[in-house]
Amino acid sequence: MSVDLQKLAQEVHISEAQLHEQADLLLLLDLYNQGAISSAAAARFLGISRGEFQTLCAQHHIPIDDPDSDPVKEAQLSL
Repeated sequence: MSVDLQKLAQEVHISEAQLHEQADLLLLLDLYNQGAISSAAAARFLGISRGEFQTLCAQHHIPIDDPDSDPVKEAQLSL
């Protein structure tokens, strides 16, 4: 399954760059919500602080909880 982001951007009247940013954010929010990634790692991938990511979680009604956070694993992640 794939989406033509250029056509979608034209359809919703936003730039392709904005659409990519939204897609990246939603992907990382979903992965965080599933427990597949920590808030610290998601923030690193987005290039924002952990606090900023947690604010985005709250805005999207995603519980902020990292009980399985593994700082050693997070440190090994590279962008």
